[in-house]
Order: sequence, then C-alpha cells, then structure tokens
Amino acid sequence: MKPINVLAALLVVLPSATAWAVPVTVVSNPTDWVTVDSTGQPLCPATGPCIQKICLDENSPPGCPPDAVKYGYGLPAWRADLSGIPGARWIWGAGTTSTTVGAQGKEFRFERWFWLCSAPVGDGTIWFAADNEADVLINNQPILVNGANAAHTTISSSLLQVTVPNAMLGEGLNVIDVTVTNGMDPDDCSRDTYGCNPAGVVFGGLFKDALKRWPTCPGHLDGKPHDFEIGESEHFPCMGQNEVGSIDRECGCWHGGYRWGEFHNNCHELKLCSDQSGFHEVGFEQTIPCPADRPLGAGTHKCVADKTWNDDFSNCKAVPVTCTSKTGATFTIGQSETLACIDPRTGSAFHTCKPDGTWSDRDDTGCHLPKGKCGDICGSPDAPGDHYLAECPTGENCASRKTWIRDWLDTKWTPATQTRDWYCCDWNYQLGARCNFPQQCLSGYCDLGAGTSKTGICVPRYGTGQVGDPCSDDRHCAGGRCDARQDVGGGWHPGLCRSGKGALGDYCIAHPDCASGYCDRGDGTSKTSRCMPNGPTGRTGDWCSHHNQCVNRTCVGLQAFNQEWRPGHCN
Repeated sequence: MKPINVLAALLVVLPSATAWAVPVTVVSNPTDWVTVDSTGQPLCPATGPCIQKICLDENSPPGCPPDAVKYGYGLPAWRADLSGIPGARWIWGAGTTSTTVGAQGKEFRFERWFWLCSAPVGDGTIWFAADNEADVLINNQPILVNGANAAHTTISSSLLQVTVPNAMLGEGLNVIDVTVTNGMDPDDCSRDTYGCNPAGVVFGGLFKDALKRWPTCPGHLDGKPHDFEIGESEHFPCMGQNEVGSIDRECGCWHGGYRWGEFHNNCHELKLCSDQSGFHEVGFEQTIPCPADRPLGAGTHKCVADKTWNDDFSNCKAVPVTCTSKTGATFTIGQSETLACIDPRTGSAFHTCKPDGTWSDRDDTGCHLPKGKCGDICGSPDAPGDHYLAECPTGENCASRKTWIRDWLDTKWTPATQTRDWYCCDWNYQLGARCNFPQQCLSGYCDLGAGTSKTGICVPRYGTGQVGDPCSDDRHCAGGRCDARQDVGGGWHPGLCRSGKGALGDYCIAHPDCASGYCDRGDGTSKTSRCMPNGPTGRTGDWCSHHNQCVNRTCVGLQAFNQEWRPGHCN
C-alpha cells in the first residue's frame, strides 16, 4: 500500500485562512539550512553552500535529484517516503563524497531559523529520519534525543513523527538544531569512507500562528517602492570607494506587525591590479610564456594582496638531455618506456621522460592481479610485494579466514584460529547476508537446507532476533513474530522481527501474529501472508483477500502478480 502523504493530509484538515495564516513548513535542503560549530558559527567551505543534497545512488532514495552527490552505496536503504514533506531532501555537510575518509562517527550540526509572526497556535509536528543517530532541539529544548534509530530507514519506509509542544515555540524567530552522528563502520568497510558507511538526515516540520495574514516590510527594490516578505532582505549599496557587496537588513515580525532587523555590513574592498589587459582582482592568475633561456614549461602572472603582480618562472626549464633507460636506450622528453609488472601481476607498467631529464614515477595502473572468486586464496604473508596473489570480487575483502568450532550441535559457532593464507570473502556475515552454510554467518545460522524456509540468508538463532532483525520464521524472533511472506508458488521471502500483533495488511506466518486473529496463509487461502479481517468484519478501506471478509461482501483489487497475490480493500 502506498504510504499516506502525512503533510498533505494535515493541510486538508487545517481551518481556513480566516482562522490563521497558512502553516509554516520547514524542510531539509541546502538553501535554507547551515552547518554550525559548538558556538553556532557557520562551518562552510571557502565557496559554495554549507550543505549538500545526497543520495545512496541514482535510484535510492526514490526521486534522487540529479544534482545530488551519490555515495555509490548499492545496498537497499533510505526507503522513507518523502511525498508527505514536499521539497525535503536527504542532506549532509558540504564537500563529502563517496571516497571521503572519516565517515565513522562523523557528526554534523544543522541549524534552521523560521518566523512565527504572532503567538503559536496548537502543537507543531516534525517528521524525521537519520542514518544513524540524531538529537533534535527546538529553541534549545530537546524534542528528540538519540531517537533516530526508530526511524533509521535502512529498510523501513516510515518517517518518525514527533509532536512539538506549543510551549516550546515562541513568537518571532524560532530555531531548529539537528545534530546527526554517523555510526561505526560495518565489518566490510575497512576504508572508512561514505561509499560503504553512508550518513544523512531528512527533516520536515509544520507550525502555525494565529494571524490571518502575515505583514510585509515597506522598502525599495531597484529604486522603486517594494513590500518585502517576512524573511526577505533589503540590500543597500556600499558607501566606500572600490567596495563590493551590500549592506543588508532582514524583514521580520513581532506582535502581528513588521519589524526591520539590524543593518549588517557585508561590504569589502575590491583590490585591483592593472596591466596591459586591464584591471584584475587580487587572486587573479594566468599563465605566461617562459623566458627564452628556459623555454620549457610555463610561468604564472598573479595579482597579490598588495595590488602588485607576482611573476613566477620556477616551473620553466632549459632544454634537457634525453633520458636513458637501464638497457641503455635513449628517450626524448614525453616518451614513455614500457616496464614489466611486478609478479604476480600481469600487463605492463611505464615511466615517462620528464623535461628535466629524469624519469617520472613508475605508473602501474596497467598491471592487474588475476581475478579470484569467493573461496579462492588471494594472498599470504609469504606472497611477494604487497602480499596479494589475486583480486577478489567487487566489494569483497581479501583477508585471513577464521576457522570455527562449537561444543555441541545446538551451541553457537565461535571463531577459533585464523588461516595463514588469505581468502576472498569474509565468513563473518551479518544478518540478512546471502549464505551457503552456517559457519559463514555471525549468528551461526544459515536459513538453507531441510527444515528451514530456504531463503538462503543469515538469520538469528531461535529466540534471539531483536525488532528489525531479518528473519524467515517466528521462532527466530525473541518477540515471537516475523513478518516473512510466502508467494503463491510456495516460496518464502524473508521479513523482519516485529513486536506486538500485526495490524490488517501486516505480513504474518500464523493466526496469533494478527490482532484480528486471522492470517491469510496456507491451503484454502489467497496466500497473501498478511493479516486479514476474521470473518465478515472488514469495513470500507480495510485490507481483504476474499469477499467473505468484508461487511458488504465486496473485496476489490485482489489480483495475482509475479507468483504472489496482491490483496485488495473492502468496498
């Protein structure tokens, strides 16, 4: 079922504009938010915004903006439906890419100001999700502390919804602080980069005040009278000679009326250097030819802080002698010599004759280790060079493999020793990873073979699964409920451990899993593996898989699709 558009639904039931102004919406984006340090000072790169839009890849989350930074993270995650908070984007601090090191435990504090032009009406609401943990403060008062785990959307499609008490809001400027902390690196993330340990946050807020209409601030724009909206700024020209920028004041409000803020001087002196081509700002730089006695390379012509030019010819070289290889062959400037790869790599390397008559550093990009597959020996402390003998499949590590022991058949497998040879692919698989035998799983249980659901993934040992852990049987979960499902062909699909009894439409395995007391699973059912009405109790809009489950005996929308039934709704 498509998730409800929460914000749109709220806007529908709000009183008309005669009661109060259009509600104030606040969503996460790079334009209106900044990153700040512990004192509240902005932390921005030298140029550009403080914050950037981010995605795991082009398709995750759904509707990833084309201009967002992609982490290149291929696993399914960040599935929260953002349609209820239009314009909200997953964000993180500017300058972060998939290869940025230091993802583990990285923390950013995001700040956003918004206006309420009179006393706030009713409670506010925020919607929130983060990877991994976050604190949210409204006007320096905590509203959510380390609460992001409840909305960590690695698999969930739900946003965490939190009520903001009216007492936390105030007339005039209000501030939202969101401090987000990334989690520890996964076991397969030895590089400590965002490509394997992504981080981000998405936020939406809805607030309102008692005004029918917000005021505007009278001023001038391009020399003509103009009414500025709350939050807009009026710009005045700088007064000093050779100054650029502007003097600004922001339109605010108080007790239902407008109020201009203080003037802020954002002017600075424009420093210029002059040459035959005209005037240029400090920092302008261009290349110029080298002098006749050192014709190779190029010089630089740069305007420096005291408004003078600095010409640098340090990269200019005289015509050098040719380069000589170890075999006695000579090479001219720019020519490359082919070199053999260092065993066991195959292919070819090269170095190039530089203008100063020396060789460039060796380039081994054309050398490659033979391809290996999971289970192959890929290295050893006894191997030459960097100890590697083969290249593992993409995303897999080459490392010493643990051997495993257990005292009894019903005890957990525990690591014993490590092999001297290194193998492709670690056996310390997390819950939900594909597996072929129990020793590959950290839990010691691979759901494959006789007496299992044959999903082929690592699952918890009986009775140990916590809420949110992958599972394929109720017995895997400490709470006794797994929302795995079975298709019409009899195949099982893994689910997650849940707490409490399922509502109508939730996945189930047996009748006790459902609050209604009926699980649509087994012979003589539609095999949707979902909780359905128990007898003719379904009301209009309730999930159903048979006409007899509805009060009016009509279930619409039930259909078979790709080896499983899609349930319908009571009409």
